[in-house]
Amino acid sequence: MNADKECWRLIVTPPAPAAWNMACDEVLFQLVSNAPWAAILRFYEWKPYAVSVGRSQSPQKEIELNALRRDGYDCVRRITGGRAVFHVEELTYSVVCAREHPLATGGIHATYERTSEALARGLRLAGIRAEVARVTQHLSPGSPGQSAPPCFGSVARSEIVVDGRKLVGSAQYRSSTAVLQHGSILTGTAHRRILEYLRVEEDVRQRYLRNLEVGTTCLWELGWRGTTDDLIRALADGFSGHFGVVWESSQGLTPHEMSLIDTRVHERNSRENWNPGDTDGGQG
Repeated sequence: MNADKECWRLIVTPPAPAAWNMACDEVLFQLVSNAPWAAILRFYEWKPYAVSVGRSQSPQKEIELNALRRDGYDCVRRITGGRAVFHVEELTYSVVCAREHPLATGGIHATYERTSEALARGLRLAGIRAEVARVTQHLSPGSPGQSAPPCFGSVARSEIVVDGRKLVGSAQYRSSTAVLQHGSILTGTAHRRILEYLRVEEDVRQRYLRNLEVGTTCLWELGWRGTTDDLIRALADGFSGHFGVVWESSQGLTPHEMSLIDTRVHERNSRENWNPGDTDGGQG
C-alpha cells in the first residue's frame, strides 16, 4: 500500500430492500462522524425496486402508495433532500465522510462538484462521454396540491450529463459532524415509470414524461453493455484516480455495522412517517 496516499473504504452490498439501503447509508454516515480521516464509497442496488422521496416530501400526498405496493414496490424516505426517484435499472452510489475531511470542505456545492468530477471520470473510463453540468436547467413546478416533478425531470449544476441529458441524479445531507451524498446512475429507461406513481393530473403527467424522455439518458441508450461489476470497477478507479486514494483491503460491512443497520431498519419500519430532525443542510 502507498503510504503517501489516503486510504478509503470501498463497500459493495448486494441488492437489498429500500429501508435497509437507507439504513445502511445512515449508519455509515453516523460512524464517520467520529472518524475525521475516514471516507467511505458504497455501491448498491434495490430489491424490490422502490420509490424514494426527499426528507421534506410527504409520500402520502405525492405518491400513489396503493398502486406502488400493488405492483410489489417499496416507498422510503431519504435522509437527503430532493424529489422522488424510482430506483429501478440503476446503480446507486453513496459517499460519506466527516465534516473535517477534505472532501467536505467548502460547503454543499464544493463537495457535490468534487464527487461529480470523480463519477464523471469513472464513467469516462467505462467509455461514457460523461460531463459535469455547469448550469442548472429548471423545470416548471407542478400545480399546487400535486406531486413535484421527479428528480430526473431537471438538471442541477454539477450533476452528470451526456450531451446535455441527465445520467446521474444526486442528493446531499450535511450535519454538524458528517456529510452524506448518494445518487442514481441510470442503466436503463425504467426510471420514467415513476410517473405511474405520482399524484398528478394526466396533462401534467404527460408534460413530465416529455421532459424525462428528452432530458434524461441511460447507459443502455449510450451503448453500454458491460456488467455491474465492470461499472463498479470503473467508477472506483475514477474515485481513486481523482482523489489520489487507495482502497482498504476489506470491502465488506463488519458484524457491528450489520447489527446497527438491522436496528435502524427496525426503527424505520416502526415509524412509517419517519422524517429526520432538522440540522444544517441537505440539497438534492
